[in-house]
Amino acid sequence: MLEAAQGEIKVLESKWKGRMDLPMTEIGVGALFTAEVYAWFCVGEVLGRGGSITGY
Repeated sequence: MLEAAQGEIKVLESKWKGRMDLPMTEIGVGALFTAEVYAWFCVGEVLGRGGSITGY
């Protein structure tokens, strides 16, 4: 499992080094994933504080 994680880190590093050459589809998927993670974080915060947006 550790070897697989190290492989993924190498892939991420190579993509970061060539970030100016990434196609727009990969940039869009990354942006969508980031927005989804942020949205789930916000939902978790609301539910963790009692599930009410009015007292937020």
